[in-house]
Amino acid sequence: MYYKNRSQQDLLVVKKVLNKYNIEYTELHYGNYTEPDMLDACIWANFCILLTGTESQGIAYMEILSTNLPCFVFNKPTWNYEGRYQSVPATSVPYFNENCGEITDNIDLIKFEDFLDGIKKSKYNPGDFIRENFNLKKCSQDYVNLLK
Repeated sequence: MYYKNRSQQDLLVVKKVLNKYNIEYTELHYGNYTEPDMLDACIWANFCILLTGTESQGIAYMEILSTNLPCFVFNKPTWNYEGRYQSVPATSVPYFNENCGEITDNIDLIKFEDFLDGIKKSKYNPGDFIRENFNLKKCSQDYVNLLK
């Protein structure tokens, strides 16, 4: 599980879900792990749960996807900076598609069960998503197009 900028209550709820399904897990907390820690966790895991706040880019979860590890995302669909501004639409995973895993805005056990079934059936292939959309050639072309 990758945890960043969410409430402790949200973390406890996700832990209860994992315990309900007898799923062993490693917690990676933003700012408190090393790259080798993340790589080791990804090598031994069957999937990752992303419990994060909203992201502008999301380098860490994209690194997780690049190891071909499907993700179940407890999405945060709005951004609100320290309660000072009006909430605006946002996401925990700005770069994500159906190959990467599943997204839910709440604790949806049926969707989680479907995700677990998809893992068993090899439904997801997030490594392909990363290779197709974030290779050097495509990213450089996207950059050039922005400059035009």
